[in-house]
Amino acid sequence: MALRELLSPALAWLPFGGIVAAIGQVVLFFVLLGMFFDLDESDTWYCLAVVFVISVAVHLGWAYLIK
Repeated sequence: MALRELLSPALAWLPFGGIVAAIGQVVLFFVLLGMFFDLDESDTWYCLAVVFVISVAVHLGWAYLIK
């Protein structure tokens, strides 16, 4: 996520730069999860899905609390 923020000024000039950054962030997160925790591919996908669900729930919960 930090790398995406650092590259965001450069990606703003590219067409579909936000999509490129989001895909790159998912790929990097997938690789780092698998590498640091020595997971096989199916376990890494499962962990990535759990992290995604939790982050969406936190985001929606935060948006609900603000309103």
